[in-house]
Amino acid sequence: MNKKLSAKEVIQALESRKDESISIAESVVVKNNSDKETAIDHIAVANAIIKDTLKKRGKVVPKLHEAWKASVAQYASITDPLNSAIGIIRKKISDFDLSERRRIEDANRKRIAESEAKEAAKQKRLNERAKDLEGQGRTEEAEAKSEEADAYVAPAPDIEAVEKTMKTEVGSYTTTFEKKAEVVDEMAVVNAIAGGQLPIGMIHHFDNKVLQGWVKTFDPKVGSIVHGIKIIEVPKGTFRSSK
Repeated sequence: MNKKLSAKEVIQALESRKDESISIAESVVVKNNSDKETAIDHIAVANAIIKDTLKKRGKVVPKLHEAWKASVAQYASITDPLNSAIGIIRKKISDFDLSERRRIEDANRKRIAESEAKEAAKQKRLNERAKDLEGQGRTEEAEAKSEEADAYVAPAPDIEAVEKTMKTEVGSYTTTFEKKAEVVDEMAVVNAIAGGQLPIGMIHHFDNKVLQGWVKTFDPKVGSIVHGIKIIEVPKGTFRSSK
């Protein structure tokens, strides 16, 4: 028969699990999809410890007990660092996802450029052949070759998709990308507000809500700087447990 743990022993067991989870969060590295899957598993483990902590907290000290507040603080010393650890892992996953997205987009742009170059080269050869035929007086063949050049379209390149969701045995992790505004030149912003290019509401300490609303409305290109405002892309991850 298993011995029932005292409240102190329960705390010690949870503290031990917490410390191990935090250690893993600090050391985890996300450089590929396999690493990402492992990191997602660690998020699930940390969430499970938080869930167990809140569950045991309720059993150990009833809400009406005079020591409730002290108990809440004691258990919070376990859950708060775990939430911070989850934040560390999310940041590492987000950094990888953003890097991977840029890698895929760069590779796709390269494939498209290569396809367009091949298409232009083939059309050039066909047009040159049409010109040669026309010079030989073979007008009908020249016209046919010219039409072939105009109609030629290179095969579509293989485009790699950016996967938003990764599913694992413990759940799924979805990454979305949001455009955000970052003020890099305050005077340029002030001048743009005075000139009517930016909403007057931004003048109040460059109101973040108005700033982000402007980004959604005008949808400027990521990486651009408009009226002293730099447009950046921020990944946002959401974990859903399967248990």
